Amino acid sequence: ARKEMTLANRFYEPSRAQLHEADRDLQLTFAVGKAELTEDSLNAATIRQLVRELQSYGRQLINVRIQGTASPDGNAERNAELAEKRAAKALSMISPYTRSASLQTMPAKVYSWTDVADSLLERGQRLESDELRQYAQTGNMTGILRMMESNPAIKEILSNQRVMKCAYLIRQNKV
Repeated sequence: ARKEMTLANRFYEPSRAQLHEADRDLQLTFAVGKAELTEDSLNAATIRQLVRELQSYGRQLINVRIQGTASPDGNAERNAELAEKRAAKALSMISPYTRSASLQTMPAKVYSWTDVADSLLERGQRLESDELRQYAQTGNMTGILRMMESNPAIKEILSNQRVMKCAYLIRQNKV
């Protein structure tokens, strides 16, 4: 038999806030050796897309972090400093549109030539990987530069290492 009954508040489970972290690459192109974006439509579209994405969460957006990255070509200290400045620049561009979230830059990630050699190995270029490791261990920049000019995969790897990382935390209410 079924008895009609009123569903009171005691029958409902309250919603709980769960935190979800989303990671994405931030494909921005900067002028060589500077923390200034190059004047191109791809940069503007990337920033617009990120802003729209972040704004879509409204007040549920809690935190936005951007990490600058740098490839190993050039001075490591200078690269780390430049990567941090570039992350700060990107963060300043989105800050007017994300009022409810805290914004911060993460420590820069500067890749090494060993990381490049590991990527070559993943692509099946064992000999090139070993050769690059040897040049890196001995500090032979002439050999590294020669390899950069002759192997297009190295240029692609270096380009991928310059891509910034963006992570944001959102609060989702779920029953």
